[in-house]
Amino acid sequence: MEPKKYTREWYRWKHEQNIAEFDGEHYVSERDKPRLTRQFDAVRIYMEGKKNLTLHQISQDLGYPEASISAQIRNMRKKRFGSRTVTTTYVRQGLFHYTLEPEEQPNG
Repeated sequence: MEPKKYTREWYRWKHEQNIAEFDGEHYVSERDKPRLTRQFDAVRIYMEGKKNLTLHQISQDLGYPEASISAQIRNMRKKRFGSRTVTTTYVRQGLFHYTLEPEEQPNG
């Protein structure tokens, strides 16, 4: 039985399912997957329906470092995490805006 969504128990349960693995030189699934899954979901949910977000904005509102936000945006684009389209727009002096585009709905 699936625990209540977005609780610590749910993330542990989700970790045990066939959810895509993160990667990296120092990544240890047992230790890092529940935390990174929570972070990935938080960033994705936050970005849904919003436009022109900066890493700083997302970081301030969610409390994760900008580097982690950037990594999760990269993950969203990967096939194993859903191949989501994230539009990146250059603003000025290294500042970018990010928009998570709506998921494409299957026909039918």
